[in-house]
Amino acid sequence: MIDLNKLPAVDHDSFGELMLDLGDRQSVMLWGPPGLGKTEAATRFAQDYGYHFFNLVAPMMDATDLLVPRFMPGTNTTVRCPPHELVHHPLPGEAQQPSFVLLDELNAAEVSTIKALFSLINERRLGNVVLPEHSIVVCIGNPPETNSGARPLLAPIMNRLLHVQFRLKNTHSWLTWFAERQARDRLEPLIARYIQESGLTKLVGRPGDDGEISTSPRAWTMLARALSAQSLGWPAALEQVALGDAAGLRHASDTLRTIASGAVSENDAVLLANWWMTQARSIRLEPILRGELPAPFDAADRLTLLTVLSQLRVKLVSELPALETQLNAGSRLLAEQAVRVLRQTELRAPEALQAFLVGKEHEALLPGWFLDDLLQTTANSGN
Repeated sequence: MIDLNKLPAVDHDSFGELMLDLGDRQSVMLWGPPGLGKTEAATRFAQDYGYHFFNLVAPMMDATDLLVPRFMPGTNTTVRCPPHELVHHPLPGEAQQPSFVLLDELNAAEVSTIKALFSLINERRLGNVVLPEHSIVVCIGNPPETNSGARPLLAPIMNRLLHVQFRLKNTHSWLTWFAERQARDRLEPLIARYIQESGLTKLVGRPGDDGEISTSPRAWTMLARALSAQSLGWPAALEQVALGDAAGLRHASDTLRTIASGAVSENDAVLLANWWMTQARSIRLEPILRGELPAPFDAADRLTLLTVLSQLRVKLVSELPALETQLNAGSRLLAEQAVRVLRQTELRAPEALQAFLVGKEHEALLPGWFLDDLLQTTANSGN
């Protein structure tokens, strides 16, 4: 089985660079869990550079759909015809556009379908139709652990593709994409604010099993659309909060959690609702880290404190390097700010610090060097 972490990696930004470098000379297999934006990246590149885009969802196709028999009366012969949309058919006076053919979910297709696609991947040809010069063929696959329908690719296909991992290095490219589409697609901006503050681990989430709602960039985008729908109640809930209704604050948080549960994992829906409640009370993580705002240490605000610390933990996991020697100025400042806040937490709410250190099931671990610094600092403060 292929180890994705040992493959070269691209994200939304560098995918286009890869295509410009060798897309028309080498077919590429793009690996990554569902919902990261692989198809979106391919679609955007094709549109930006004037390709004729054809998205073929491989599991939805049968081998006979790819090469349909057609009787030619003039020659009394039968030819096999590929889908008409495979290539651009220019009008008189129009230039021929190269094709960008996307073979989506290739490793979940039937073996017969994959075999029928061999010549398209290897020779840029399907039946008697040859793709125009400078055409691109990209295959997309989900790792077996994230797609129960996935199967190993046949060796002749596997060994004719350049394999690349699609991996988000940070939240920047997704947030840029979100901002570009916010007005057009009526995306609720609070989702972008949440991801910007919470970091990459919350954006990507953990792949779910069949029958389970899981978190992914695609899921957050769906939720951002859903929150703009009047029929689901979020705009109305916000109006009550704006009117200063105290009960409306809790109702809005519950409404947000309910809607979010239809798009992201249950745990992420709860964390989002708690984060929003904290924001609505004007208790935000960034000013606390900078020392501009005190952390909510009062006993009545214990849930709020735990929410702030949960956001801090996610931010540290996302932005701190595994090794202390890899620190840059920004991450070093973040570590120092976090240690200061956590030292205050130990003095004012030690049980909250313990919850921060333990974390929750499936949460990524904090870097060992940061924990050493934190424990050393708190130990010194007690002497």
